[in-house]
Amino acid sequence: MKITIYGADGCSTCSNLKERTEEVVENRGFDAEVEKVTGTAELASKGLMATPAFEVDSEMVFQGSDPSRERIEEILEERL
Repeated sequence: MKITIYGADGCSTCSNLKERTEEVVENRGFDAEVEKVTGTAELASKGLMATPAFEVDSEMVFQGSDPSRERIEEILEERL
C-alpha cells in the first residue's frame, strides 16, 4: 500500500498527519509506504484546493482535514 500525504512546506498539520499515519502503519503492522509531497507543482497537478490531502494507492481519500488515529486506521483497514 502506498500512502501519500500532500501538504505545503512548513505546514505543521500536514507534518503531524504524516507522523500519525506512520505510527498507525507501524503499530498495526500494515505493509505500507508513507510519503509526504510538498511541491507546488505536484499539489497543483492533483487539483488540490486544501491541505493536508491523503491518498492511498492513487485514490484521493480526503483533503483539508486532519483525522484522528482511529479514523486513519479505519481508512487503511478498508483498503486491505
